[in-house]
Amino acid sequence: MTIPVVNPTVAGSEPGPAVAAPDGSPTRADARRNRAKVMAAAQSVFAAHGVSAPMEDVARQAGVGVGTVYRHFSTKEALVEAIVADHIGPLVEQARLGLESDDPGGAFFRLLQALLDELVSFRPLAEAIAATAEHLAGARSQKDELVTLAVALLTRAQDAGTIRPDVQPEDLELLLSGLAHACDRHGGNQGNGARYLAIVWDGLRTADPTPLGGGLLPAGGH
Repeated sequence: MTIPVVNPTVAGSEPGPAVAAPDGSPTRADARRNRAKVMAAAQSVFAAHGVSAPMEDVARQAGVGVGTVYRHFSTKEALVEAIVADHIGPLVEQARLGLESDDPGGAFFRLLQALLDELVSFRPLAEAIAATAEHLAGARSQKDELVTLAVALLTRAQDAGTIRPDVQPEDLELLLSGLAHACDRHGGNQGNGARYLAIVWDGLRTADPTPLGGGLLPAGGH
């Protein structure tokens, strides 16, 4: 599955005013603030120019020196892994909580909505970092964990009789990709995404479903 970036500067998360350390070195609040700036800048730069963009561009966008960037992220790969963690972490937590829910069908729908919101909102960034992230063990591990949890939640919803039993995880991956592409054609409108997902969700329900014909496309098939 393709993989919300958690905005590091959302309301309530901004550190308080920095207090200078006696020796003039950055305080913990300064460090948190600078890391947030670097993360936000990297997402913007990589989405626009790809992961090949130099770290100097990230520093310039963040308004910090390149040394500050490397102080927080010793390599570009470490920076990409941190971005992936910000993308996947909230989704993983949502899937975990969904597995504990008394309403697995509702929990699964909400996870699909969160995945679609992510795909629509951050598609350029996800596409830009995908190739690099695939070669990073930490990023692959996080992605695999999300897929495992999402499949487990799908199974729970099917066992509860909420989702038709003939739906496969690969069906959902293709459906989400198609929905994201459709939203992309309309300027990334998340309202459209919610509308399209509601239509798809009705097709996933167990009530009097039409038997599925044909078979799944092979990986990479068209």
